[in-house]
Amino acid sequence: MYNLAIISPNPITNTETFIIAHKNLLAGNIFYFHSGYIPTELEGHGKLMSNIGKKAYYFARYVLRPMLKPAQHILKDFFIAKKIQAVLVEFGDVAPHILPICKALKLPMIVHFHGYDAYMYEVLAQNKKQYLDVFTYANDIVVVSQAMKKQLIELGCPEGKITVNPCGAQAYFATLTPHFTQRNFMAVGRLVPKKAPHFTIQAFAKVAKIYPDAHLWIGGKGSLAAYCKALIQELGLEKRVTLAGYVTPAQICEQINNSFCFVQHSIRSEDGDSEGTPIVILEAGVAALPVIATQHAGIPDIVIHGETGFLFPEKDIEAMSAYMLQMAENMDLAKKMGKKAQKHILENFSIEKHIKTLDNIIKKNIHH
Repeated sequence: MYNLAIISPNPITNTETFIIAHKNLLAGNIFYFHSGYIPTELEGHGKLMSNIGKKAYYFARYVLRPMLKPAQHILKDFFIAKKIQAVLVEFGDVAPHILPICKALKLPMIVHFHGYDAYMYEVLAQNKKQYLDVFTYANDIVVVSQAMKKQLIELGCPEGKITVNPCGAQAYFATLTPHFTQRNFMAVGRLVPKKAPHFTIQAFAKVAKIYPDAHLWIGGKGSLAAYCKALIQELGLEKRVTLAGYVTPAQICEQINNSFCFVQHSIRSEDGDSEGTPIVILEAGVAALPVIATQHAGIPDIVIHGETGFLFPEKDIEAMSAYMLQMAENMDLAKKMGKKAQKHILENFSIEKHIKTLDNIIKKNIHH
C-alpha cells in the first residue's frame, strides 16, 4: 500500500469524473490536495495553513524565499507529514508549480494531461519552458489519446515517457437499457466553444424537418447557453430541443434509457482548447448507444466509424446531419451499432483497465 498525493487545482466536481475515479479507485492511501495551482486544502483535513503551515510560511518568507514560495513550503511539510511516496499531478499546467517540491523531496512525479493543458494556446505560451522542465524531471507522463501523445512529443516530451491511457467508463452504464423506440438524440457536455453545441442544434434542425417525432436533449450548462437558446428559437425548435442545464448522473442515466443515439460535435476552439477523450462518449458506448461525433482528439480512438457509430470532420454540419438522418431512418442499425459499441468499450476502455495501468505506473515509480 503506497501513500499517494493527488494534486488538482479544483475541489472534486461531478464533471471531473476521471479525478473522482483516481481518488476512489487507486490502490494506495490517497491524499487529495486541491484548490489552487499550489493546493491550499487537503480533503478530510481542510485548510493547510495549520501551525506547521504558519511556521513554514515565516521560514520560507524570511529564510528560503528564493527557493520555494511559502505555499510550496506548506505543501512540502504536508508531504513529509503524510509520508508521501509519489505525486500524481492532474493537469499539465499544474505540474510546474509542484515540480520544485518534488525536486526538494526527491519524490517521483507522474503528470496526467487531460485536454486544455496540452492544446490551449495561452496555456502553452505561458508554460513553454516550464513544460520542458517537467518533461525532464517527471518519471511518467500520462495522456488520454494518441492525438495528445503526438501533441506532447511536438512540445518536447520524450516519447518513451508517455503512456496513452484513456479514462475508462464505469461498468454500471452497461446495466442501462436504451429503449430504441423513439428518435431521441442526446448530448451531454458543458455548453462551451470546444463542445460546439450550436453545431449539434443546427445539424438536428435538418433532421427535425423530416422526422416530426425526433427530439434532441442536451445536458449541461456554460457560456453558450444563451446563444443556444436563441438559436433554438430562431430555428423554431422550442418543442423539439431540450436544454436541460446542469444534470445529475441519475438524470443522464434516465436519458440514456430514453434515447437511441448519442451525438457530440467537439472541435478545437479558436483559443486552441480541445478535448482529451470525452468520458461521456465512453459511457454512452457502454450503455449500448451508437455515437455520432467529430474526428476530434481521442474520439477516433474509441468510436469505430461505420461499426460503433459515425465520425465526421469538425464543423461539417451537413455530414453530421446526414449521419443523424441515417440513424433515424434505421432503428435496427442504431441497435446493432450500440451493441458493438458496448462490446468494444468494455473490452478496451474499461475503468478497471485505466486504473490498473495508472496503478502500475505509480508502483513502478515508488519501487524504482
